[in-house]
Amino acid sequence: MASYTNYFTPSSPTVRRLIITASITAGGKGISIMQTFLPLFFLNHLHYSKSVSGLLFTLFTVTSVIGPIVSGKLSDKFNRSKFLSFLLCGACVMSLSMITFSLTDSSIGILVPVLMVMGMFVYGYSPVEQTIMSDITSQELQASAYSLFFAISYGASAVWPLILSIVVSHFGFTAFFTVVGLSYLAGAVIYWTGNWTPPASSSQNVVS
Repeated sequence: MASYTNYFTPSSPTVRRLIITASITAGGKGISIMQTFLPLFFLNHLHYSKSVSGLLFTLFTVTSVIGPIVSGKLSDKFNRSKFLSFLLCGACVMSLSMITFSLTDSSIGILVPVLMVMGMFVYGYSPVEQTIMSDITSQELQASAYSLFFAISYGASAVWPLILSIVVSHFGFTAFFTVVGLSYLAGAVIYWTGNWTPPASSSQNVVS
């Protein structure tokens, strides 16, 4: 039993910090969060027709292809954690800007570019987050590190929709975009201020 416990307990503080931070930023993931709640926002809050809502959702989803490609190329040219912080700050700003659409009757012509830009940030940050794991672990331990990362962060991704559905039910979409924006902001601060270099000693130990 102890061996199983040790396996699922990352000993590297850097790996632990990455997993915890990814679990926080999972509150705004493009696939599990935005693809779940944006259609509801279009249909039930903005009262767009199904065809218009479908078009808006399609345009937003297109960025799920473009965003990771662009962010992946750029993250190789800049400090990865700082660039990730920039992406999360952008996602935060765009999420909070959506509050305007939840409070006022804004033009759909303005909403479209906002959605596209938001999608670039939202879909762009997650692959960079995953790449940081390979930066801070040795090759022989990456399999166990990634298994921990995906198990815990994806577990958080499963809990966030429940939390946010309660937020929407009781407080509406203004609160939803606020909570999502704050999850991005928290991640941005941690990635900007944290030390994301591997520990010096048997440095790359991920599991005991």
